Amino acid sequence: MSEQTKRYKTSCPYCEKEIHVQRSLGMIAFGMDFGMGSCPFCKSMVRLNYDHDADRLVAVRDEKTDKFNKDYNSGGDTDGNI
Repeated sequence: MSEQTKRYKTSCPYCEKEIHVQRSLGMIAFGMDFGMGSCPFCKSMVRLNYDHDADRLVAVRDEKTDKFNKDYNSGGDTDGNI
C-alpha cells in the first residue's frame, strides 16, 4: 500500500467514535507532521498528528479546534482566525 492510500485507524477526541484517516498530499510531499480534518460522525474539526517513528496518525483535540468548533456551531466567525 502506498503512502498516499494508507489509512490509519484512530478515534475522534470529541465523540470517541472510531474513524479512519489518511495523510494529505501536503503531509507526504513536504514532510509535515500535522494536518486538519473533520469527524464524519459528529462533524467536529480535529487536528491530525503524524508520528513518524510509530507510523501513526492520531486525531487530537486542542484549543484551536475547540475554538473553531464553538464558533462554527454558534454560527460565529470561522474565517480561519482561530
